[in-house]
Amino acid sequence: MKAGKIRKSIQRFEDYSRDLTSSDMNSFEDRLNLLVSYFKSDSFFQQIDEQLIQNQSVDFDTWYGSNSRGKLSFPTNLDDRLSIMYQLLCRINSKEISYLSFCCEYLVVGTNQIDAHIYAFNEVVSEPLFRELGYRLGDIEDELPSDNSDEVTSSIFQIIHHAENVIQQNIIGDGNTQNASITNTNNELDELFSSLKTEINSLKISQEEIQENIESVIACEDLAKQEKPKKGAVKRLLSTLPQLGSVASIVSAILAVL
Repeated sequence: MKAGKIRKSIQRFEDYSRDLTSSDMNSFEDRLNLLVSYFKSDSFFQQIDEQLIQNQSVDFDTWYGSNSRGKLSFPTNLDDRLSIMYQLLCRINSKEISYLSFCCEYLVVGTNQIDAHIYAFNEVVSEPLFRELGYRLGDIEDELPSDNSDEVTSSIFQIIHHAENVIQQNIIGDGNTQNASITNTNNELDELFSSLKTEINSLKISQEEIQENIESVIACEDLAKQEKPKKGAVKRLLSTLPQLGSVASIVSAILAVL
């Protein structure tokens, strides 16, 4: 597949996802159908769709039945979180799940207006899904050759990483030396991310801002500790943190380790 084709596919995804998050009762179903159909028909996004649907680490039906009204909870593992959110969109698009029934059952919306339910759904599901996908697609774009006519191998399309891949990598190669290196790196990152959370909690900003920044740090931590660390996404996400106190120096240390 040519690099230019991938760039165009990602741009189209950004447009379609933006259309869905700004939809209302008159356009939600149409824009959702367009987005899901695009994932399943575009030659690049077909490979993303396959990874999100076939993630063996998640069981959608088990997850769906485990939630209760006002306590909707997605997996904290970002790979699994992505898969569940995407599979939810697919099931709503196929009418297997009614989005209005879903909102009424799992989200607390203080009105019966359909637009309010759609807004709540997009805020809880669509926007977080597209944001995380955007980070991972950004990493893919970072690896694309500058010449749009160059062919790209499918090896860089991997956005979901399974535990068995990590195990296999640890077995192959320099055995104990490799494992020790991975362990030391993770320990150092653990300490740095812990320091970053502590520093953010000490900042003189609102509690809401603190919580938002802590959530960003947690997302970065997960991305940084994957089999193939998402350096581009980590850097972009860390750049959104307030440049106060020792935040900047800790962020620099994290990027240096990566």
